Amino acid sequence: MLKGLLNDSGHRATMDSWTSNPKVQTKRADLVKKKIQKLISDGPSLLQVVSDFDGTLSRSHFEGRTIKSSFCVVENDPRILSAEALEAYRLMNEKYVAIEVDPSLTREEKFPHMVKWWTDSYATLVKAGIQDEHLRDIARRGEILLRCRTPDMLKLLEANDIPCLVFSAGIGEIVSYTLTHNQVLLSNVKVISNYFKFTDTANGTKAQAPEQLVHTYNKNAEHPIAKEYFSRKEVQLRRNVILLGDNLGDAHMIDRAPFIVQGPSNGCPNEVQFNDIHGGSSSYSTVLRIGFLNSKIEDRLSSFLEHFDIVLLDDQTMNVPFEIFKAITAV
Repeated sequence: MLKGLLNDSGHRATMDSWTSNPKVQTKRADLVKKKIQKLISDGPSLLQVVSDFDGTLSRSHFEGRTIKSSFCVVENDPRILSAEALEAYRLMNEKYVAIEVDPSLTREEKFPHMVKWWTDSYATLVKAGIQDEHLRDIARRGEILLRCRTPDMLKLLEANDIPCLVFSAGIGEIVSYTLTHNQVLLSNVKVISNYFKFTDTANGTKAQAPEQLVHTYNKNAEHPIAKEYFSRKEVQLRRNVILLGDNLGDAHMIDRAPFIVQGPSNGCPNEVQFNDIHGGSSSYSTVLRIGFLNSKIEDRLSSFLEHFDIVLLDDQTMNVPFEIFKAITAV
């Protein structure tokens, strides 16, 4: 379906392994072709990456078993939540998941419920006496598996000085410790997520909930921590973005990012190269959105194709993004 997405400088051959793959879908192959060609033409010096973690950098399943999210591995650890507390926690999740997916509610109507959900979730974990060592041990046990070639991709980005923001509404310690365990919390990788604050007291180490929660509906460039990140000069000068995510909200991770001003002296005209079909207010000249559709494919494919340029159907690898990055960095 995506034959000929790259230009004729030899990069097309590197993509033959996936361009005819039925798991690779796009609604606008012509637009995707233009975007990839422009990313290659501009090269790595103008590129940055913004990626979700759970179900994106990590697998959603492996050898018939579900790979839990950064929240789930903590919730299901008996050292943290008792059986009784876990049951109450699950009932709370069921309540808020129903609200999150309710098509009759607007994004604005859902927002306060999502804040309450995240706030109550962290309050429960704090009350249970969660410890940093619990989180480190979970990561060491390797309960979260990265996608095949995720480490290769992150190392390739570092080798080419391409900044990568891992933007997660999950538990920050699990994200960071998992990347560290896999030796890919590299110099170019920044994690924005929900981190506990652990304080030593006379009665032992106490946890406090994150002060600036990242949740489903504020996971964008207006979040205070993300706003600070996107305001950095070295980030603003990179007008092109490849965005990776596994749910519709992830497609909006760079919405309302500050406008990228490129003076004529550096040869980068200050202009948007393509009309963005996704309805977001992205300020970058070329944004390629890649969505990992891990489950309920028939029900969700249409909406994913509206929000992402390329949709990967239950592909538990990072092969497609990795090949695109190889083509960009080969210039």
